[in-house]
Amino acid sequence: MNLIFLYGPPAVGKLTVANELEKLTDYKNFHNHATTDTVGSVFEWEHPMRAKLVNRIREDIFKTATQANIPGMIFTYVYDTDDQPWVDTVIDIVKSNNGRICFVQLTASKDVLMDRVANPSRIKYRKVATKEKLRELLEKFDLFAQVKNAESLTIDTSATSPQDAAQKIVNHFKL
Repeated sequence: MNLIFLYGPPAVGKLTVANELEKLTDYKNFHNHATTDTVGSVFEWEHPMRAKLVNRIREDIFKTATQANIPGMIFTYVYDTDDQPWVDTVIDIVKSNNGRICFVQLTASKDVLMDRVANPSRIKYRKVATKEKLRELLEKFDLFAQVKNAESLTIDTSATSPQDAAQKIVNHFKL
């Protein structure tokens, strides 16, 4: 299985690019909010068991998908350097089951993120949808950091359309 791991700050266009990538590859689109919203329906954001449960569900899906020979999956994620131990776990799961993980960092200027964050489409998945919340997250976390222990293809979504970004990913990783 190929796991396309799209990451970057809120409002950078991860789900939009993932949707375009899904059209080009027929890979399954397992976006970040598929698990956070499900778990969030029972556990509040601050609950100490919430993140552990979200990660456990994701890990089980990655492992099962690789074992079931699913050709490919696209995953979206807001990465901070504190997340690296979990990302290393995902790398281990995919590789130990003969899969390949392809990291793609999406980036855009803070001004572009601020312009995009209030888009009404973000509310559907309970995404960060205010400039204030985005500003708070950008100050608190290093959301422009690259994943460690792996190479990433970096695409600036302020200068690249979602369709072109998806095509770059397909070409770069020969999908």
